[in-house]
Amino acid sequence: MPYPQVILPQADAACGKTFFADRRTADDHRVGLEVWNRATGRQRPGYRLSVYRCRRCGGFHLAQRPVPPPPAAPAPPAPTADEAERPGAADWMADEAGEPSPGPSRPHFTAPRPHLRNRTSGSVSPTPSP
Repeated sequence: MPYPQVILPQADAACGKTFFADRRTADDHRVGLEVWNRATGRQRPGYRLSVYRCRRCGGFHLAQRPVPPPPAAPAPPAPTADEAERPGAADWMADEAGEPSPGPSRPHFTAPRPHLRNRTSGSVSPTPSP
């Protein structure tokens, strides 16, 4: 019974690009090339390296593809009447609006902390011998 012949990818000189037989190897080289480009200052803003399958040779190559800009962040929701009446609501509403906060709405705990006290050297004085 004859087996079907699988068309294997072969390096083609007409492509003029580095040939990778499988996607995993190409992806490993992409990661290494990204590190190299970042270290040598060759990283282009707005572009990233990607792996693609070549139609001509059937292998995989690396290319720089443009990255779409990130979507704009949505505006924060307007506070409801219940949220505006809560204690401390003025602080977080002012922060979201970009205005300086009038200060904390409740006093902060300012008790002395024993672990921050200035301690003595901790040396033990010798006891007098009898």
